[in-house]
Amino acid sequence: MLNISNDPLEILANALKDKRPLVLFAGQSLDSAHNAILDALLDHFGCEDHNSGWRAALDHGIDMPWLSERFDRSVPSDAASAIFDVAWSAVFTSSIDPQFARRFETRGRQPESVLSQDAYARVPRSRSRPPIHYLFGKSDETVEYARAPKNNNDLMRRLHMHAMGLVNRIAETATARGLMVIAGYDPSEDWMAIDSLLAPLFNPAGPKILWFGYPYKPESDLADEMIRQRSLIVTEMSLASAISQLEIRGVLDIVGSAAPDEPGMVSILEGKALDITPALRLRVEASAAIVDDEWTEELESLGELELDDAFRRFHSTLGNFRLLLEGVDRGFAVEREFEQILWKTVKNKLERLGQTDSEDVVILHGQSGTGKSIALARLARKIRGELRLPVLVATNRIPNHADIEAFCLESERLGATATVLICDASQAPQRYDDLASALRSLGRRFLIVGTCYRMEARTAGNSNRFVEAPDRVSPAELSAFKELQNEFRLQSNYSTPTTKSIFAMLYRTLPVSRESLAAGVSLEARATESVVRERAQDVPRPSTSLSPIAEELIRVGIASRTSQLFEVDEKLAALGLDEAGRLIDYVMVTGRLNCAVPVNLVFRVLGQTGGLHLDQIIYLLSELDLFRWREDEEGSDFLISPRIQLEAELICKERLTPDQEIERLLDLIGGVRYGLDQKSERSFLLDLLFKIDRNGPLKEAYRSGYLRFADALKELREHNKISDPDLVLRECVFRRRAVFRSPSDCDANRTDDERFAILDEARDTIEKTLRQIEDEKISVFRKTKQSLVAERSAIYGYLAVERARSSKGEDFWSDYLAARVASEKAIGLGIDYHPIDIALWTARDVLKLKKGELSNAQCAEVLADLYATIDVADDVFGIHGQNTRIPSNLHKDSEPDEGLISIDQKARYLERRSDVAYVMGNEKLSDETLAELESVAPAAATFLIAKRQAEPVYMSEPPFGDKIRKIAAKAAGYISNRVKAGVLLDDRCQRLLLRLRWAQATGEYLMFNQRGRTPVDQNQTSDLCKIVNALNEQAGADAHDRERFLEAVLCWLLKDTKRASDIWQSLSRDTEYENRSRVVRWLMVTGERGSPRLFRGRVEKRGESDWIRVEGIERPIKVLSRDFPTEDLSHGRELRDFGIAFNYIGPIADPLLSRPRRRR
Repeated sequence: MLNISNDPLEILANALKDKRPLVLFAGQSLDSAHNAILDALLDHFGCEDHNSGWRAALDHGIDMPWLSERFDRSVPSDAASAIFDVAWSAVFTSSIDPQFARRFETRGRQPESVLSQDAYARVPRSRSRPPIHYLFGKSDETVEYARAPKNNNDLMRRLHMHAMGLVNRIAETATARGLMVIAGYDPSEDWMAIDSLLAPLFNPAGPKILWFGYPYKPESDLADEMIRQRSLIVTEMSLASAISQLEIRGVLDIVGSAAPDEPGMVSILEGKALDITPALRLRVEASAAIVDDEWTEELESLGELELDDAFRRFHSTLGNFRLLLEGVDRGFAVEREFEQILWKTVKNKLERLGQTDSEDVVILHGQSGTGKSIALARLARKIRGELRLPVLVATNRIPNHADIEAFCLESERLGATATVLICDASQAPQRYDDLASALRSLGRRFLIVGTCYRMEARTAGNSNRFVEAPDRVSPAELSAFKELQNEFRLQSNYSTPTTKSIFAMLYRTLPVSRESLAAGVSLEARATESVVRERAQDVPRPSTSLSPIAEELIRVGIASRTSQLFEVDEKLAALGLDEAGRLIDYVMVTGRLNCAVPVNLVFRVLGQTGGLHLDQIIYLLSELDLFRWREDEEGSDFLISPRIQLEAELICKERLTPDQEIERLLDLIGGVRYGLDQKSERSFLLDLLFKIDRNGPLKEAYRSGYLRFADALKELREHNKISDPDLVLRECVFRRRAVFRSPSDCDANRTDDERFAILDEARDTIEKTLRQIEDEKISVFRKTKQSLVAERSAIYGYLAVERARSSKGEDFWSDYLAARVASEKAIGLGIDYHPIDIALWTARDVLKLKKGELSNAQCAEVLADLYATIDVADDVFGIHGQNTRIPSNLHKDSEPDEGLISIDQKARYLERRSDVAYVMGNEKLSDETLAELESVAPAAATFLIAKRQAEPVYMSEPPFGDKIRKIAAKAAGYISNRVKAGVLLDDRCQRLLLRLRWAQATGEYLMFNQRGRTPVDQNQTSDLCKIVNALNEQAGADAHDRERFLEAVLCWLLKDTKRASDIWQSLSRDTEYENRSRVVRWLMVTGERGSPRLFRGRVEKRGESDWIRVEGIERPIKVLSRDFPTEDLSHGRELRDFGIAFNYIGPIADPLLSRPRRRR
């Protein structure tokens, strides 16, 4: 008889009693635990609107890995747990919680997830295998048809492509006889619109619908009509409350209603079979699943598309043991070598059960992602197929002995020699031993095969009950995996797996497994976190640090030998934000950057300011395979890191938002302290700062934190008194890059004044540091000083360019002049390309941005600066004449050009040079304009006019003929005659004069190639010496190494060997370990025709070094035995017909074998 009652309690009770199809639609508010997750997500976005529910999250773009981690950590509320226990025939949900389907794995049920409209469950409705339809996918999926929407556009696409197709199945699943229950659904907050949900159900002959927990009148005409037709009943009573009331009244038995609709049989030896009654199954499967005959029967064949989908579900699903067993049967996984060891161990243990020395527990241990779960599925298949023993399976928990004891007893009654319990719970071995002890006390015959994370060899010992799943791939396994790739046409960016790490290999070559691998390693991280949290409550005090009074207090019981390391905060612990959770975070955020972090630093940041004794650290972190340990280079500190970098990256994505990652990095930066034994912390910090910069492995991933990184370093400098020029350099770099990616790409989120303020602070900081270095208040390596000076030039350059872009007046000009001076000093300190590049783009951008606004004098100054910088760069790179094209064979691994600067830097320079030349070509000044400028900007005008006169010199190939030498002499004479124009104080004019006089005297470009010519005429040599001496005196401490070298050579040629020796000693000391061209023999003493002069002298021994006393030269010169392998360099022996070359160390005897090729 048709029940026409409108009482929702009575309707629900009757549906359960009559075992009619019962379908649940679970909205996004079914579980109150999700409300806390939503609030945390909206707070992360800075969203104040918490009234729009999950709809509000779509407005900001959801961070799915972070959200999945929060879902994994959540525990269902008691009210939601009661709902999950009901024997639903099928479930449809708008939730994207990956754990939602697993909530129904109670009382032996095996739910099956359906993620797209093209996928179907094995059975459309089943109380033992209920299909769970995810209308909007899952947050931990990445494939197109299964992933959850991140924004509103994704939501609309998902609705039309999958969600509506799945909703259309509700009526057919429930049938006209069944009942549909809606719970946790608020149309104003849920992603599923009310009309979209009800429209497919608008049929008087369709299923009855109960909508629980909605106290308002639905704002839907369709809902109003269904209410009038009595096909929809809306009540403000919650579903959990309804279930509770029915249980209290005694009209609803949740345990009885969950009875399976598939009883099953378990065949054992001699044709016997265990008939599993509903009552037995209910009792057993409250803790473990029974592997009955249906699990191991022959599988139906699948089509190509179905097979591909099954393969994907096998590798992307975590925790569904039956799905794993079916996948193993279909050959979806490679059998690893340790599985044979496991099988032999299990067989041996089963054969010896009952003997006095027998063991009834086998432990399979290994890190996540090594195939432990797949190995257990294959083991279950073999035990059932070959040994015909009954098998129980428990995943993610250890079953209660009382739940499974009856099954073991019934199996033994029918003649089974043992029951095998496979427990994939990743628990400590002691937990399995406790279960075994309980079953053993009841007289049961059994074997437990459990899993745990990898154990140290010293802990596992020699016991044969431990089997390890190694994290390294053997050649045979690698070959088998390649065959699997070919069989299932797997495509990835890594077509040929070569890595030795099984985890990394699977992640890179098997994309469908990435979600399960990431979830597995995240689960291991949470397990490690729990262990640390538990140990931290009872850390032993180091005995060596206890005073006699403390020992006496412990003896009488007033004090304890243990201490609590971390405060207990259950709310923070649930979110992984307490000290134990942050410890994991600190190791992983640095580990993904391949930076091992000092242990003492980690605990200092966690609040242990007094430090921990080594014994306490070992107690807290030992046997945690997620970490790796090593000593620092000096043995003064321990460094901790993750197992592999990939795992750290996945854990960070699962646990932390990008902003939380930055917060963890800031904690570590702020916690660094320098001390007598804290060099490891300095090394760690410098390494970390480099890697979080845009040149690091993650490029600009941390750009939003650059300014905060700079502020943290400022805090170290000002409040913790850590005065480190290397840290000042990183601080200023972060400030500059916080507002500028490049000269043409600035941060549009900040005003001009804000950007100028940030750059001005960086400039002031670096200027102050450089003054302290000059005053010798801070000691610094020359390389660091070069970098600081280069960074100062970059900051001035950005200021000049930005003010040129934003200013309409003359304000930019003073910044440009300051940038020019800073660049000149930076270039003078070394031969690195970076300061040259800064000088080029600064002048180029000012010329472009102020086109038409620069006065003729300003334009002349900028052009002169560009020409002068290009001259310096051409000298450095050996580019003269028309040889300015980029070599076609450039490669990042090419050898350095003549030991000077790498070939890739040369390529970058040539590209920049071409760009600058184009800008300069559009701004050429006429001869008339240059003539007019002589009275306004005389030095710049002189430089440009001389440069134009000397153009034939620059376009010619050496050695030069008389014609070119005369042109060089004429242009040089023009500069020399312009003393009143201020050329003596203009380094541009003086360097051009030096080059022209050198070309006139030698017929070559200055230092054009190795063993270049030197002037012969003493008057010319003296003039050149005066020019370069004036340049060096004017530059002072910022004099170019190249020009200091030239002055030493010229002094030596003028027989002022003492002055030359003093310069070489200073130059050699300054360039040691800094300039790799210091040993290059740039110049050679040459004669009238440009050929090397021949010398003779006698060998002198000075300690380990060989010298030659050259005839006619006051001071001896060095000689290297490798240059004269056929000569006897004994003391007093004469050496003839050698040349004298010069490098940055001094004069050296040269064998004159051949002159090397010219540099191009």
